[in-house]
Amino acid sequence: MADQIPWLDGRAKVGKSVEKICPKRHITQDQWQSEWNKTFLNASSEHCYDFISDYECIFDHPVESSKYFCRELWDNLQAAKQQGTRISIVNIAHFTKRSFANEIKESGGFRGGMKKINEDAKGRNVKAKFSWWSPIFGEDDIKLVRDTLGAAIQPFLAELSDQFYGDGSDQADEIDSDQDTEKGADQDNEEGSDQNDEIDSDQDTDKGGDQDNEEGSDQYDEIDQELSCEQNDEKDDDYPPVDDEVLTKLQKQFASSDAFKPKAQRYGGFYFQYDIHDLCDFYRFHFDGDHELQFKILGTFSYKKEVMHAVLICSQEYGNSLFNEYPPVLTPEEDVVTNNNEAVVTRDNNGNWVWKPQATGTVIRRLRDQDEYPMYRRWQHVAFAFHIPEEWGNDAFMSVPDLHRNLYYLILEN
Repeated sequence: MADQIPWLDGRAKVGKSVEKICPKRHITQDQWQSEWNKTFLNASSEHCYDFISDYECIFDHPVESSKYFCRELWDNLQAAKQQGTRISIVNIAHFTKRSFANEIKESGGFRGGMKKINEDAKGRNVKAKFSWWSPIFGEDDIKLVRDTLGAAIQPFLAELSDQFYGDGSDQADEIDSDQDTEKGADQDNEEGSDQNDEIDSDQDTDKGGDQDNEEGSDQYDEIDQELSCEQNDEKDDDYPPVDDEVLTKLQKQFASSDAFKPKAQRYGGFYFQYDIHDLCDFYRFHFDGDHELQFKILGTFSYKKEVMHAVLICSQEYGNSLFNEYPPVLTPEEDVVTNNNEAVVTRDNNGNWVWKPQATGTVIRRLRDQDEYPMYRRWQHVAFAFHIPEEWGNDAFMSVPDLHRNLYYLILEN
């Protein structure tokens, strides 16, 4: 019997948006069931955003592996997908608006906000307070993602080239010298998560202005019309059978989501950034006589266009009580031996974090002669939830030093 995956109703901050929670586990792309997508649609929805892997988005969806390519090529691609794209998490950030950033600096830390994370046996909401943080990635990380995926999909371009030319004629004669330049696949994303929740214009500033103060998730509407125009422009460019430019076009769709290129319009324009080891040390200092932290899988939070995998960071005391049933984050070795290498996030014994993203963009570009729809897919990210215990009080916060020196801003795009 197939594994039963329970989804609970969450609380999204934007009125008609839908949040679903799967506690205590990170739902992977392979586990995602397409029928779940209907849960997030309403009468005004123009597009359905399925959870489609980076490794498979260049094909028709659903994929018919035997339609165009030999079995060996497909098996090699699946092996690459199982190995995954691996990115080190070094720095993490707490996003906010200017006014709240000033309040955080004046108070000396982060207050956290209540969030539903589960339900008890009687169906009552289980809530806790957290301060939410997101990984920050640079150009080297983006290049790593695109190079890794480029190496995985290049053999399919070569196969198409062989089919196209047949007798081995010079492919250069076939390449249109007037081919349009890359227009880019990056776009604003509608769905938000708790680490950017203070952007809501209705937020009660009396709670201190911190992004963590309110429950739920900001879910900004993406401008689908603009994306559709981009996609239509792309369709007018007939891909040449194979060359570096074609591969680059396909690669540009990867690492283009807000997980890699956060936008001021969505996240508030300002962020506090720290090394994840340092931030954990600052957090650990709050617990007298209990200096060990626990790192656990809080759950999967899903929205119309987004999948968020939440990682819990808490004291040993709360890890053994309130969060006792939440499984620990695996080490890479445990992931291979006991989990078939399917963990979304791992942490080794030296405290080094690795994220294995499965969907890093929203606009889809495919191989030539593939279907045009769906045009979009869900993007995925990971978030770190630092637990703020109730005994700290309503006015207590997670103290962090050097806030002024660790405050940055995002460039507002036109």
